[in-house]
Amino acid sequence: MKNMISVISQGTEEAAGYKVYAYNDVCIGDFLMSEDGFYNWWPVKERDGYFPSYILYALAEHLTLLNANWEQQIERLNEQR
Repeated sequence: MKNMISVISQGTEEAAGYKVYAYNDVCIGDFLMSEDGFYNWWPVKERDGYFPSYILYALAEHLTLLNANWEQQIERLNEQR
């Protein structure tokens, strides 16, 4: 199965973010880091319509990978308490 989304880095680690494109090379939003250190998906506001489940699954899978390192750091800190 081909990739349902592609993710392209933008900015630096201090201002982390990624452009997210659907399989048809249409930009569907951004993965942006929030104040809490986790990435979230922000859809393009100008787009109308829906996102099928396979796109949503791909977004969730990629967010899980992006946030894995931060999640591990938080777990280690909690274990030290």
